Formats: sequence, structure tokens, C-alpha cells
Amino acid sequence: AGKNLMKLGDSVDIKIPRGCRTGLCGACTVDLEDPSFPDGIQTIRACQTNVQVPPGCDEMVIDLHRMERAGDDDFSVKDPFARFEQIDTEYKPA
Repeated sequence: AGKNLMKLGDSVDIKIPRGCRTGLCGACTVDLEDPSFPDGIQTIRACQTNVQVPPGCDEMVIDLHRMERAGDDDFSVKDPFARFEQIDTEYKPA
């Protein structure tokens, strides 16, 4: 317990997609089964989460279903900030 989830995954050859390693890009978003959250699922960033068993559970269960959408074996995001390119940054008073 207490190790970073992404680093622990790497140590057992589970490659979680990654980009910025700060949680901003969202590439490492996974679901944590946690009965204390609505619908029993907590969305977390693996690069920013330390391993710990949720209250009332015997183990930490992580769902990596987003890995299927990656579509290849390269789990690094080419440009983790590409999704922000279309954001209008010019100030326009109302």
C-alpha cells in the first residue's frame, strides 16, 4: 500500500496509458471500484493515485477499460494537450 498506482502497474508489466504524468491530460484515467462512491465507481488518475484498499473492501480493483480504445500497444499519448487546441483563449466581454 502507498505506492503510486502507475509505477506499481509498470513493475508488474501492466502498462497504463500515460501522457503528462501530472493528471492534467487524462490519459491514465481509470475506474476504481469503491462502494462509498455513487454507483460504486470512482474515476481516478493512475499517475496521481497511491495504492490503498477502499473502506469496506478486501482489495483495490481498477478497471482499465479505456485501454481498449487506445487501439495500439504504445500507451503514451502523442500530444497529451491536443484536446485543448480548439479552446477559445481570447477574452470576449459579455
